[in-house]
Amino acid sequence: MPRTAVVTAVFGEQFHRISRAWFEWNLPYFPADAEVHIVSTDGVRGIPRTAGRVNYSFAASSDLVDDSPLPMVMRRLRVAERLRLAKVIELCRKGYRCALIDVDIAFHKPIAPLFDVPQDLVFSRAFGTPRDCVQKIGFVACTGFWIASPAGVPFLSHWLADMETDHGVDQNVLNSRFMNLQWQSVPFIIDGAAFDNSVASMEECSVAVLDRRLIERGIDRFEVTIGNHHRRVPMTYFSQLPMKSSPAARATAMLRSLARRVKLLMIKS
Repeated sequence: MPRTAVVTAVFGEQFHRISRAWFEWNLPYFPADAEVHIVSTDGVRGIPRTAGRVNYSFAASSDLVDDSPLPMVMRRLRVAERLRLAKVIELCRKGYRCALIDVDIAFHKPIAPLFDVPQDLVFSRAFGTPRDCVQKIGFVACTGFWIASPAGVPFLSHWLADMETDHGVDQNVLNSRFMNLQWQSVPFIIDGAAFDNSVASMEECSVAVLDRRLIERGIDRFEVTIGNHHRRVPMTYFSQLPMKSSPAARATAMLRSLARRVKLLMIKS
């Protein structure tokens, strides 16, 4: 059996607080052997070492250089999207099956069955952006939850290269390719229940987009099989978990952020 890994990316005190609760809530639903990899773009370790099973990667100063004409927060988000995709590629090249999971997702059942979807790339389903993709094929592949196998690396590498060239949002860049594929509905069985995944083939690999009931784009538990994905998930499901940060952690985050800004100025000059 291939090894499994879970990847997410965080930056800023708010996301580090949420990541601690995200980890505590979702860990019981990860595959038992899964390694957890968190890409931190501000040099902060939000989950203590004592938690175990968590591997942090810290962005280098050169990784944070982004000359796109976007507001700072948006540039930081684009950087996080590129670095987390690069981490998935790195792990897949080592033979892992890897799930990328945003910190605004709460699971209610184990995600192991989703690793059994036979396609090389498996994405959750959304209906937001890019709108031209929704209008053409009726859905989009959501980049907040997806699973990749080693066979998907060639496509993932092309996706990353396109993001770096165009400074594009990862979901928009991805679906600009997916909207031109020929999709068909294929049943997938979990615990005796049938779900309709959308499946397509590309030159590099095969891809599936999950039935919307598996990862619901909302906070309502009604008809949700595996989990919820929505910006209100942390306040809805994680609110009962401790999410306070210590003064020392805040001070460390500020100092590291200042140091990285100085390095960026030196690189640009």
